[in-house]
Amino acid sequence: MSEILPGVLARSKRGICPTCGAALQLKDSERFVTCGFCGSQSSVERRLRKMDADVDLPKLSQGQAREPDERWLAAALGESRPEKVACPGCGDEFEGNLAHEILTCPSCGTQCKVERRMVRPQAEERVKPERRTQTDFQLQARGKSNLKWDVQTELLIWHILNEPDFERQVAYALKFEDWNYINATTVYFLPHLLALAKQSDLRLAGPISDCVGKLLCQDDDTRLYAPTLETCEPFALDPRGSTELLHQIGLGNARGMKQLIDGADAAARAGAMDYAANALWSAHYIIERNYDEHPVIAEIMLYRLFYLSPTVLGWVLYVIQSGEGGYVFKDPYALLEFIDDCAFERPELVSFIATRPYAPEVTTRAEMLERLKFISARLNKPAKAAALTALANIAAEAPGDVLAEAVMFIEPWLDDPELVEAATTQLRNYIKWGEGIAPPLVQLIMRRSYSLPEIVQREVHWKVPDNNLLDFGRIPPYYDGEPEAKLDPAVAQALQAYDVAIREAVNTRDEERDEASAFWEKARELDVKVFDEATQES
Repeated sequence: MSEILPGVLARSKRGICPTCGAALQLKDSERFVTCGFCGSQSSVERRLRKMDADVDLPKLSQGQAREPDERWLAAALGESRPEKVACPGCGDEFEGNLAHEILTCPSCGTQCKVERRMVRPQAEERVKPERRTQTDFQLQARGKSNLKWDVQTELLIWHILNEPDFERQVAYALKFEDWNYINATTVYFLPHLLALAKQSDLRLAGPISDCVGKLLCQDDDTRLYAPTLETCEPFALDPRGSTELLHQIGLGNARGMKQLIDGADAAARAGAMDYAANALWSAHYIIERNYDEHPVIAEIMLYRLFYLSPTVLGWVLYVIQSGEGGYVFKDPYALLEFIDDCAFERPELVSFIATRPYAPEVTTRAEMLERLKFISARLNKPAKAAALTALANIAAEAPGDVLAEAVMFIEPWLDDPELVEAATTQLRNYIKWGEGIAPPLVQLIMRRSYSLPEIVQREVHWKVPDNNLLDFGRIPPYYDGEPEAKLDPAVAQALQAYDVAIREAVNTRDEERDEASAFWEKARELDVKVFDEATQES
């Protein structure tokens, strides 16, 4: 049976039977529910979970597009518009805009995160490129053409898709190194290019995928980011796809993080460890290239820890413990709030993540009271302990009333088996703090004397050997030192799985790119023209 926390009842009134999948109506007072379809009985868990992080991107609209092909791309993708959706809380239908929105049900107030990002109704099918001519190009340049797409870019893509000679096909794909071909026309025909890349080896898949990275780095028109990533999504989530596409997605901003993590998780569950490792490798690019987006990147990563498979979980844990994690997860309050949620969802991860939060030392009583209020608000004791360790450190120049507030707050924890370890850690820090033993600690020692944890009593004598507060002879004579910290088996397994996968992926990719590089250099020497003899008609 799952305990229902006081004041923490989820708003959802519907559930799904874990046995047969039938929908169930739930009541707030129920702790067990019997399925009316299959008869199985299930315990009812009610939790509140923080909403997933998201990154807003500019929307592409016909009215704002500067170039003809951008206007046509906006028309092809379709404008965002409200659609009928069903609330997961009460089941009522309401109008909801599915493009980058958090929706609030007007009936029951449930806030719902739209899981499918960047959804826009497709106004028309994305047709294949056609073989255009020099005349088409000249008419378009003079503004006398009704053709939708940039003629030169469309013709290049036609060559890539239809050239029968492989070396020449690669030579055409290498023309994406020229930024003139990085535009809305390329976005429109991108599904055809990515389908070809998926079934090709690195020699062709690499140059084709290069256009994705450039589209995601196109600072002149950031409105192309969203439709580019929307087009990439089904290919990135396919474990049979090209790993080169993953590396190009990593050149964009934080919006691609979810796509890469979800792609890695799907691949790992399918046994495609090389694909999963390359997706995670690419996700590292996003961290390294988008410093200002680290807070939202942290949330995207953290709130996927609840369901990630071991290899992908290991990558997130690796980032958390690394020096890089100090930048990505630098907000201690956000991380401690996550630890509170994690203690319900995946308690085996808490002790590992709890070592990361760091906050500056407290200097004033008002600041200490605010932090103690935050600690008290944590719902789970492991989260309270982590918060105390991170937030209750005191600066040497702080006045005495700061320490007095902390000691008064901590003392009851000494009687709680789940909190005494955290209380002991901080009391030892306070004893080491300043000259001698501060008055609030003296008063605590006089009240508790030999009922204090043994290591706290030892700390008192280490600080002031000739003190009159405790008789050292009454303290057990042997001390074996601090116990060695051990990783939870699930954490150790995840870290090991990621380490093995990424090492193999790096070695494999380095070897493949070394082989492909020579081929690319040879292909660059070919004289392939976008407007060849067959397209020179006037």
